[in-house]
Amino acid sequence: QKVIYVYCWRGGMRSRIVTNLLRMNGYNAIQVTGGFKRYMNDIVWKSLNETFPANYPPKFIVLFGNSGNGKTIILKELQKRGMPVIDLEGLA
Repeated sequence: QKVIYVYCWRGGMRSRIVTNLLRMNGYNAIQVTGGFKRYMNDIVWKSLNETFPANYPPKFIVLFGNSGNGKTIILKELQKRGMPVIDLEGLA
């Protein structure tokens, strides 16, 4: 059975409630302690630091804003131009 990992921003009550509801309905659910912030710090940034040499710090640009202001259009254009892009909304 697949495992469902549940998290919210800080890993608090919202994700705990959803995790418990999933478990009560027969799903194998795990709450990510510390939420998305911890996931980014412990998994993503740590992995990047181990992957890239110290003399090559990768540069990240976080594109954010209200719905409907064209973020996805910008990401697609950057991707067309050969830039590495991670579209979190598209992955959701």
